[in-house]
Amino acid sequence: MVDDMDDDSSTEARGLQRSRCTVVDGVPYLDPEQLAAEYATSAGSLLRTAGLAGSDVANYRSERVQERLREIVEIIDMHSRGLQETSVSHAWYRLMPLPGMGGKRAVDLVAEGHAGFVRHEIDRAFAGDGYA
Repeated sequence: MVDDMDDDSSTEARGLQRSRCTVVDGVPYLDPEQLAAEYATSAGSLLRTAGLAGSDVANYRSERVQERLREIVEIIDMHSRGLQETSVSHAWYRLMPLPGMGGKRAVDLVAEGHAGFVRHEIDRAFAGDGYA
């Protein structure tokens, strides 16, 4: 059964905001269609930026897809601190090469399984130790 999400601060703290999720049997799942609308892209394109196939839209509740979607949300949310729109951070995520990474962008590193490194670099940049 698909429901609206209850307002829950612990859910919000994990990036599972109402506008980003579909609830199935009481479990919130990041919804690629809703994220795509927020980031001004298509669900298939969003999944491809996570190193997944566009056809994974139908399997969005799988653990693998949810983990990759959470990585994208966390990184874009981290980068968008202080910005007005997440679409700007989504553009950064897809387009801007990270310094010292041989031209690789955040999207490339996440697709290769290095989301932790990208989060670390964003933290460094906000601490004044780098650029993101």
